Amino acid sequence: MIKKILIIIISTLFITLTVNSQTIKYEGKDYFINGANIPWNAFGNDVGYSYNALWFENIFSQAERSGMNCLRLWIHCDGRGTLNFTLTGAVSGIDTIFYSSFDDIFKRAKQHHIMIIPCLWSFDMTNANRADLIQDSIKTKSYVDNVLIPMVKRYANQCNLFAWEIINEPEWSMKVPSGGVTKQKVTANEMQRFVGMMAAAIHRNSSKMVTVGSAALKYNSTVTNCVANYWSDKAIKLATKDSLAFLDFYQIHYYDWMYPNFDPFDAQKPYSYWNLDKPVLIGENSGKDVRYNPNVMLENAYTNNFAGVMFWSIAAFDGISTINDFITASSDFRIKHFNNVSFSCDPNEVLSVDSAFVFSNNKFSLGVDSNNTKTMALSSNIPWKITNKIPWLEVLPDTANGSDTIIFRTLSTNNNTIERYDTVWIKSAGKSPEMISIMQQKPAFSVYPRTINLTEKTYSSSSFTITTNVAWSITGIDTSWLNIYPSSGFGNTKIKVISITSNDTNKSSRTVELTITNPYLPSATVTINQPVLSDIVSEKISHIILPNANKGVFSLLISDCWVEVLTLSGETVFKRYTKANEIIDLSRLSSGVYVLNATTPKGTIIEKMVIIK
Repeated sequence: MIKKILIIIISTLFITLTVNSQTIKYEGKDYFINGANIPWNAFGNDVGYSYNALWFENIFSQAERSGMNCLRLWIHCDGRGTLNFTLTGAVSGIDTIFYSSFDDIFKRAKQHHIMIIPCLWSFDMTNANRADLIQDSIKTKSYVDNVLIPMVKRYANQCNLFAWEIINEPEWSMKVPSGGVTKQKVTANEMQRFVGMMAAAIHRNSSKMVTVGSAALKYNSTVTNCVANYWSDKAIKLATKDSLAFLDFYQIHYYDWMYPNFDPFDAQKPYSYWNLDKPVLIGENSGKDVRYNPNVMLENAYTNNFAGVMFWSIAAFDGISTINDFITASSDFRIKHFNNVSFSCDPNEVLSVDSAFVFSNNKFSLGVDSNNTKTMALSSNIPWKITNKIPWLEVLPDTANGSDTIIFRTLSTNNNTIERYDTVWIKSAGKSPEMISIMQQKPAFSVYPRTINLTEKTYSSSSFTITTNVAWSITGIDTSWLNIYPSSGFGNTKIKVISITSNDTNKSSRTVELTITNPYLPSATVTINQPVLSDIVSEKISHIILPNANKGVFSLLISDCWVEVLTLSGETVFKRYTKANEIIDLSRLSSGVYVLNATTPKGTIIEKMVIIK
């Protein structure tokens, strides 16, 4: 018993962290985390029945080549996958395939000098009816006893397990200011107890560090505009009543919507500004932020005394960013800060700054026309040069001594009926030539549908689509009754067709044939038809808006009806059923002329409405 307590004390001392540091100490070395989120291949099933060894091997290889030292991997997510639940919702165990998968993940990551932060749970659990696992301490304990402790003991000496993350963005599950967006919600105290019980179990059974992936800085700080520090030692221990219930470092996430109040990259608001008492890892942030490029994010986090940056993401494919957006920034950062980034499980391995040669993409598709450009970021600490020339392509610069941005520019138009392909070779000292595949598109052009049938009424609208990779223009528009928007452009476009008058002056339908032309391929035609306005509807057109003009607030001099208000370009800005004499408030609209359609069982009444602010 004395021996066990002594080991815990020594272990706790071993992971003691220095506040106001750009690093987190792990296994005796100070690390700045230069990493990314994997975060999954099969959500909640990667470590188990959907494990794909080759997929993970490729991820770890990419990360190592990019200079990263740590990856964040989601495990249970919302509770799906390998966990076993009783009928009452308690956790009885985990399938054995979980461990064989997890063992292989750590093994492969180790071979590529990559540390892992396993993120056990996510706020998604309260969208999957698993709130009771948080709210009921007995059920929490069932997970701790039957899954967490055996797992923690199994990997207690896993050299590249950097830290356990208990839950991702728990505030979205919590009844706290600007939080609690999931289907089920829990109190702050319940979530703190959930976190604390697991943190204590991890600390009691290993020397591994523990963190929580907080959704934003505002949930970890008490400065102006912040909510609270829900993850302080005091808060977690109060909820858990356990001295080992604490986090070893904070983890916060940052996205555009958090600017400017909760921005860790702001050079005017370093770590010291936020009144924090533990090192802070920026565990999620976009690699294509609107204000900071990835290089600036890494350097600002470092100089602001944060403990690392983990870009979102390598493989989530959710449109936020991909590895190509931050791969060269990660490589550049490793070159510049090698001593704080390089990692190996072998303490005797001699690490050195390798000859780095990493580019953001190795395949490019350029447009049909001349002067079409694409750029490629290249991270390197050695000289390189382009070794071949392509007649239709300019590459600048064609030689450099280190990192640079390469511009590919087409010198001529591709008038062929097929794409043209070629290869650019980049050679650096001591490395095999790297190949960049370049394709220039062939002209493409199609229009659908080729016939549009409008109704007889004013402001009847429809559309057709131009699918192309070249410039185009539309001719043959009869502007006396027809509005076509836009009438010229480049690339794929949806064309709006709007009748600006009703067909009540003709005794037959009227037709216009539009011609859509482009510089390279045969033109296409679209036929627009409008029938004659019926006498019944024509007689019903009258003045029903009171007042007209107005400031956007008005009523209608008719009984209950469906009301639709459109701009002159055909965009619907208001549509709902209204009652007789109801006040309609559209004061949010800008000054201008609008079209109001009021539809009753007897027909549709159409009137222009003027809003003047």
